Amino acid sequence: MWGFGTPSDSTSLVLSLAAATLLASAIVLSLCFWVQLRKRWRTQRIAELYAQWKPVFLHAMDGERLPLPPRTSPRSTVVVQLWLQLSELVRGQAHVRLTDFAHELGFEKMALAWLSSRRLRRRMLSVAVLGLVRSPAGVAPLARLVRDPDPVLSLLALRSLLLIDPAAHLPRCLPDIALREDWPLIRVAAVLAELPSDVVHPLFRKALQDHRSNSAVRLVQLLQPARIEGDAPTLQRFLYLMQPAEVLVAALKATRAPQLVRAVRALIGHPDAEVRTHIAGALGRMGTRDDALRLALMLSDESPAVRYQAAVALTRLPDLPRSHLRVLLSGLMNPQATALVNQALAERVALQRFQAA
Repeated sequence: MWGFGTPSDSTSLVLSLAAATLLASAIVLSLCFWVQLRKRWRTQRIAELYAQWKPVFLHAMDGERLPLPPRTSPRSTVVVQLWLQLSELVRGQAHVRLTDFAHELGFEKMALAWLSSRRLRRRMLSVAVLGLVRSPAGVAPLARLVRDPDPVLSLLALRSLLLIDPAAHLPRCLPDIALREDWPLIRVAAVLAELPSDVVHPLFRKALQDHRSNSAVRLVQLLQPARIEGDAPTLQRFLYLMQPAEVLVAALKATRAPQLVRAVRALIGHPDAEVRTHIAGALGRMGTRDDALRLALMLSDESPAVRYQAAVALTRLPDLPRSHLRVLLSGLMNPQATALVNQALAERVALQRFQAA
């Protein structure tokens, strides 16, 4: 006969495990609820600080001073971050006034203290502040941080150091710029583009004179994205078939001087398709009608990118009449090449109309 007896040991174990699982689930749910609640509170707090301090900073740009918000330290990370965002957006007198206000609030002293913080966010904020306020006291610690193994922090320190005094510090930083492959080229180019061209361009040209150095490879790759004008004698050192493909591509991107057209012509037939693509682009920028046949022959290249760039370059040759171009294409007896050039012509006409509108 069936009855209810004392639970067995296995049944007690199952019940205990179920109770423990239920308790653990309740704890996890409570923690998730607490995290979401804290996150919402922090978001609201940041919004409140922005609403309180943004008018203060905006009036400071106009040279006015509003009373500081009560119960809020101006040295809060949120307030400092708001100041940084506004400082990056403005130029001229507005930026100068905002920087003067930061000095009044003690941002420079705060930033120097935060450099020794264990929190990475504070250290990064401090590095950015020291650069924007042009802090002379920050030069020594920033110079040490440039050689920090962290690529993000060290690149931020490089920018701040160069903002303080580009003429004094760029020559010392060029070896790091040339050799640190963990710094993305596009990021370094953005830093250099912020600096005065009369400081950057001569220093780069001088550094590139040592064209046998491995460091020159990375420097020449920075010319075009950083909008640095390389002089013809310097660039000609890199426009040889013996150079690696990536160096040739970088040199061709930066090539603008008509004196280099012979060096570019000598590279036609290079085995690398990317190099041939930029050869066509360079001829389109500084070539003459004498290059029309060379570009027309490139319309039969095995690479689609080379063919398209050659078609675009043909439409950009300054003294090539359309009648001459039609005769040249008819002699090739290549319908695909003709269609490609017509496409490039249509794209150029559409672009001119768009720019004129």
